[in-house]
Amino acid sequence: MDARRPSSTLLYLSQFMFLLSLLWLPFQAQAGLNVSIQHQVLYSNQGKPYIESWILVHGNSMKFKPKERETWEARLQCAILMHGASAIVNFSKFNLGQEISEELQKKGAEAEIQDIFYIERMEADTGTLVLEYLIIDLGEEQPDTLRYLDTIVVKPLNQPRTGKPFFISRISSPIQNTMLARGKYEIMPMLGNALIENSNPELKVYQELYFPLDNIDSSLAFYHTYWVENAHDSSVVPGFALRKKVENKKWVSPGIQSLNLKELPSGHYWLSTQLMDNTGKIYSSSKGYFFRDNPEQPIDLLSVNKIDYSGSFIDPIQDLDTLKTMLGFLKPLSSGEEIQFAKNAAASNDVVLIKQFIWSFWFRKYPKHPAEEWSKYVALLKAIDKEFGTAAMRGYETDRGRIWLKYGPPNSRNKQYNEPSAYPYEIWQ
Repeated sequence: MDARRPSSTLLYLSQFMFLLSLLWLPFQAQAGLNVSIQHQVLYSNQGKPYIESWILVHGNSMKFKPKERETWEARLQCAILMHGASAIVNFSKFNLGQEISEELQKKGAEAEIQDIFYIERMEADTGTLVLEYLIIDLGEEQPDTLRYLDTIVVKPLNQPRTGKPFFISRISSPIQNTMLARGKYEIMPMLGNALIENSNPELKVYQELYFPLDNIDSSLAFYHTYWVENAHDSSVVPGFALRKKVENKKWVSPGIQSLNLKELPSGHYWLSTQLMDNTGKIYSSSKGYFFRDNPEQPIDLLSVNKIDYSGSFIDPIQDLDTLKTMLGFLKPLSSGEEIQFAKNAAASNDVVLIKQFIWSFWFRKYPKHPAEEWSKYVALLKAIDKEFGTAAMRGYETDRGRIWLKYGPPNSRNKQYNEPSAYPYEIWQ
């Protein structure tokens, strides 16, 4: 590849001071220049890889010098070098700058100076590359060079995959700034830590899906799944998941989704994403961190009439009696609201609605592997039937069976079946 200056660049002046995200790589010179970097591998409409770098320069860390009457200026000299196995295979040089008024300059450390957000896109070859970032603050008398190195592996686009997800701060149409263009929208990413507050509880996320059209089985169906995990232990948070069938497979399929987090309690979370096909093969997984600031709220049942269960374990089942029996199996694990919904769905004899409810029940609780969890539960039901079932009642309908399924097995069971003055009973601890 010829080393050349790419034409795609962007300078965007943000309006706020941002905290550093877990996904950003911060580094700082002795003089105080504070810069954060994020990069990822993306692919063009022809399947060719390129590196997209995000550079965030914190405005208050730059050195300003007088430019002209009542105006002060900060200037940064920047370069990105892309090292191959034995030589530089691509590079980019650019300057960043900002002007402020003398009145703002006089405020010193109390001044809230705009940050600089810059995006650079550079073509890349497949293989292992080393990215070298160099930034100099020209306002310093003896400027230090901020230098950051990172190794990145660029894989060929020979199977479906996804890019890194990022959260959206602003989305608009039509496109006015082409450098913020993603598909048919202009999208400004959320910089720093993603904080979701009650004033705007909707989490919008952008993620590109890639399908090498000359190298995939056209009969396969693909599903893009999102779910929320607790950051401290990666456990799934029930009720906050989304699964969508990819209807339009292209070399680059921009994906924009949103999750309503109104009922999500305060805490630290991951948004996890996954691309898989209808055979269960997983092609790509990724996650992004966010913090939810919200008083604890009970989680409402999702609206099930919008659920797409195609390609799931419930899809091929058509017998109404079988589906109603499956609804009954869920009662020990269900909330009062879910039990009432299941009763109404069974009374309606609506096969589609029953399927939607059963699939949503397992998908909300176990978005990673709903079919596997359903299979485990069926095996447990059989064991409960054998242990507690009677001629008149299934095992899961008995008190002991229901408690076992809902809370798990007891640590100990003390069986008392032969006391002459009492009915048989058990003590569970």
